[in-house]
Amino acid sequence: MQFKVNKNIIWEAQTWRITYVDENIVVLRPKENKESVIKSIPELERAYLSGDLVDEDAITPQVEAEKQAYLSDLSLRQQRTINTRMQFIQCILKEGVTVDNAQDAIITLAVELEISEGNIPGESTVRRWLTRYRASECQAISLMDKRSNTCRG
Repeated sequence: MQFKVNKNIIWEAQTWRITYVDENIVVLRPKENKESVIKSIPELERAYLSGDLVDEDAITPQVEAEKQAYLSDLSLRQQRTINTRMQFIQCILKEGVTVDNAQDAIITLAVELEISEGNIPGESTVRRWLTRYRASECQAISLMDKRSNTCRG
């Protein structure tokens, strides 16, 4: 989710207006109150991913169940790809991971996952996955490798 000044969000059962944003923090003000609250961007991103924070203007598309693809419909390789990408997304959303140290966190996770040096994703790639994941209403299937988007029949 992009945090922009004057945007309204719903969080903790309250409507908040974003009054200030920089690369680390967001200043929120409840509609009924003049007292502002300072929150870190990673904290709000985690709330967004868990569904506790939503954009007031967000429109949730209705998806018919028979048109959905399920992880169980995918090959094992595709499932591994989605799982690995999800781990990288969670890695950069951890508290304490900033723009300055995100690539180091990605490299550390890649070493833990035994990913070869030539196959380690860059920070911009992981952020692109995160954007696609959020745009799909947090559907893990959105992280599937687009070069092999076919399902088992």
